[in-house]
Amino acid sequence: MAWGEQYVTASEAAITIATGPFWFIAIDKKNWKYYFSDKFIPIGLIIGFIGLILFLKGSVSANVHHAAVSDSVRVTAFVVLALSSVAWVLGSLYSKKNPASQSTFMNIAQQLIIAGVASFVIAFFRNEWNNFSLTTIPLSAWLGVLFLIFFGSIIAYLSYIWLLSVKPAALVSTHTYINPIVTVLAGWIIANQTINGNQLFGLTIILAGVLLTNITKYFKLSKRSKVKIRKVLRFTKRNNRPYQPI
Repeated sequence: MAWGEQYVTASEAAITIATGPFWFIAIDKKNWKYYFSDKFIPIGLIIGFIGLILFLKGSVSANVHHAAVSDSVRVTAFVVLALSSVAWVLGSLYSKKNPASQSTFMNIAQQLIIAGVASFVIAFFRNEWNNFSLTTIPLSAWLGVLFLIFFGSIIAYLSYIWLLSVKPAALVSTHTYINPIVTVLAGWIIANQTINGNQLFGLTIILAGVLLTNITKYFKLSKRSKVKIRKVLRFTKRNNRPYQPI
């Protein structure tokens, strides 16, 4: 994502990553019987991918913020972002099926430390240290890093890993549904980023597909709720019968 966002906007990156729930359903073979027993899930998958194609088509043709970047580089960036979404899903499913023996805090700490070391190694081989200077980093960049550390790495990621241990992975992944909306609004307010009509149309289609894949979960009632509804209906029916004189 860090590499891809050099060539696409934050809004475009967030919407590309929002395909995660679809990958959860496609890759999690053990639950295919459950997923595809609901006709809305495959329909939502198809609609969601159509929306993604429409959004990417609108993004490639829109070079408002990346006039100096060729279409081929932008397409490559979108492919890398999509592959990162798949990698995230694979890691989440592995974490779900192979829970760590230590505490959630230790699990998170190990993952973040390894990720930091890997990033340092990549930066070393790319000779990025030669152009790095603490004095040239603006205050806004430091504030952004601090925000990501506390709210992104600690609070959000800790919550995500904990939820994986208590909820189905596909359900936990629904947090990515909100990310594009928040990012588009934040990009518009903070970074003066824009979204064209084709992108907005694609985003609407994506969210419609995502809604369909989970519509039965949203409106599914527990057995207790169904019993209560039946009792209310029977009571209402009895009390609304027409008056019959003796």
